[in-house]
Amino acid sequence: MSTFSVLTSRCHHGASRAARVFADSRCHAARIHWNARSGEIASPRVNNDVNEALHRSQLIDLTTTGRRTGLPRRIEIFLHDEDGVLFITGMPRRDRTRDWIRNITADPHVIVHLKQGITADVPATARVITDPREARPLIEAAARRWRRDDVDEMIAYSPLIVLTVADAPAG
Repeated sequence: MSTFSVLTSRCHHGASRAARVFADSRCHAARIHWNARSGEIASPRVNNDVNEALHRSQLIDLTTTGRRTGLPRRIEIFLHDEDGVLFITGMPRRDRTRDWIRNITADPHVIVHLKQGITADVPATARVITDPREARPLIEAAARRWRRDDVDEMIAYSPLIVLTVADAPAG
């Protein structure tokens, strides 16, 4: 089993690794090193084991950047794969928009923390899906997995993001 490592220089003394990874876009000294052996579906530079793990629907941790504090915010959530599309959704809630969706709206750079079968921290970009026509096939896939039949309610009230795995920097 190989690991996918994300390492950064210390832009913020005492900051967690996730905070330092998020700092890479804000600190010119930070660098991301990728352990990449060959190209596959998600990204030509992500190693095969990590790519395969990404495309297995599973429980993950997701780190976003707090929209007000700028601090890393980590939640446990389910990552779905449907025909090669990585996405995250949740149960419908009419009463509020979840904080992780608001954080992604403010800053779409996230880290997917794989923790089942392989351990890896994978930088990605999240895109919030609000168009019901674009959401329907993904929500239908999640509803099938969860044995739910309230697809229309899920489309109206469930959060939904699509993830694009970041390419490794050249050099």
